Amino acid sequence: MSKEFSLKQLSELVDISERKIRYYIQRDLVDPPVGARKKAKYNQDHLEQILTIQKWQKAGLSLERIQGILHHDESKQLPPEPVPEPGSVKMVSKIHIADGVHLEVDMLKAQLTNSQLRVLTKQILSTLNELDKDE
Repeated sequence: MSKEFSLKQLSELVDISERKIRYYIQRDLVDPPVGARKKAKYNQDHLEQILTIQKWQKAGLSLERIQGILHHDESKQLPPEPVPEPGSVKMVSKIHIADGVHLEVDMLKAQLTNSQLRVLTKQILSTLNELDKDE
């Protein structure tokens, strides 16, 4: 059985206002709650949707761009990715995984620590090894 939350509980979990959650629902960024008005309930899917929006906003994406990504709306022209200012610094780690496979991580946008990046790399290598065993 999945956990259910009230709007207030969901708001506290994601540390944003109830009003902003309603706005996300109105913008079709988050699914409507299950039930109506005071009996409305939110679940793990709602929580994950909001956390994804927050992650992408921290990475610099606008709500319009996030909406386009979520809905894969090809007819809606998405705004272009922002062009870096001359002289701006971008820290990118490029990790060799295998022949023809590299992992490139923008450290500021991904907000990963070096130890988290090492764990991610190990998991990718482990997955590749599992794929090799399956063949």
